[in-house]
Amino acid sequence: MEFSEEQKFRNTLMYIMLGASLLVMLGGLGFAILHSIQESNTVAPELYYAISISVFAFGLAMYIIFRITLYTSVDSGGFHYRYPPLISRKRTVYFEQMVHWRVRPLKSIGEFGGYGHRRMLFTKKTAIVMGSGDAIELELEKGRKLIFSTAKPEALKESMRKYAAGKEIV
Repeated sequence: MEFSEEQKFRNTLMYIMLGASLLVMLGGLGFAILHSIQESNTVAPELYYAISISVFAFGLAMYIIFRITLYTSVDSGGFHYRYPPLISRKRTVYFEQMVHWRVRPLKSIGEFGGYGHRRMLFTKKTAIVMGSGDAIELELEKGRKLIFSTAKPEALKESMRKYAAGKEIV
């Protein structure tokens, strides 16, 4: 059985935080505009630059956050992943490169400090975390570990068992 999964950032807390930051930004800009109008009866030209830069930066951040998607798949060629816009080309971890693999519980905040692409330098771990739940951990040669969150742990296990059965850690 081949496995394929697509995960996006969809978290209620994230929507609340983005909405709150938008309100703070708009409130600050509104206060600056009112203050400028009270002092000179016009909007200061510098505020147009500040507003433009703020709206552009916030829009770019929103675009990136909502565009980020983790694509993972397993077939006879190996474990494939892509994480655009950070990792735009498909990368493959061949089964010959794997020493062990396992599906395990994942605590995104406690273990990696949040969501996204995480690299732990001293422990040789690289993780792409899209939420808490379950993850697949691939241990490669030289002790390096790749960790990917998954919303379909049973289907992923079944596919990995088909192609890399002798390398599972139970």
